[in-house]
Amino acid sequence: MTVCDRCAVGFEPVLTNGTITSCSPCPVNCRTCASGVCVECRNSFRLVNNVCVARCALPCKECGADPTACTSCIEQFTLSGTSCNPTTPACNTNKTCTFCPFGWNLIMGVCYRCNAGSNCKTCDLLNIESCTSCIKGFYPGPNGVCKACNDTGCDTCDTEFTCIQCKAGFTFADDFSSLTSKCIKCDDSCATCFTGPNNCDTCATGFTKVGWACMNINNIGFNVKIDANITKLTTENITAIQQAILDAIKRNKD
Repeated sequence: MTVCDRCAVGFEPVLTNGTITSCSPCPVNCRTCASGVCVECRNSFRLVNNVCVARCALPCKECGADPTACTSCIEQFTLSGTSCNPTTPACNTNKTCTFCPFGWNLIMGVCYRCNAGSNCKTCDLLNIESCTSCIKGFYPGPNGVCKACNDTGCDTCDTEFTCIQCKAGFTFADDFSSLTSKCIKCDDSCATCFTGPNNCDTCATGFTKVGWACMNINNIGFNVKIDANITKLTTENITAIQQAILDAIKRNKD
């Protein structure tokens, strides 16, 4: 019987007589789970009814399944349908403002709306036409204009070549994404992946999950029977079956 010391992030231990004998994958985008139920999500996700979904996008304070469909707004924004629109501060009338809402600048007691283009989120304190932060997929260039991230797999970047968050179907090489900068495309067998292109969170159509990998469902029975000489699934031979499938995947790729 195979004994494991601990499970990787995104997996929970399966115990036999108090000993970890295997690791079971947590639900999609879940970092920590118990009995198949998620208790903590990966970065950039939030837990809603035990399911990990994308975090609400500012200026949403709360949102539905769609992170851009606001149900409430952060301070100084007003909900209109599912959008949050900036509310012109009342203090502007007598120039007594001490705080401005997101996307506005405080200058001499007055809040001024940023005027640095549709991709701008915040602007320079002394120049409302110079952007200091941008919407997803863009970063503030040296001239104060938002420019597109220079990585097709990047969803959010803070410089041309430094990515903060990857698009769906891409991943960083490890959990320390801010140091990696480059988004790597997930293996074709993965629908989503984490900490490497072959660590599948979910599988593409026609594939099934085997450990961290995804295998073509049309080949599972054939490869296990011929390569591992196993025809009955039991607790004792599950490790051998998984290893046989992983070996088959490697041979097929080679």
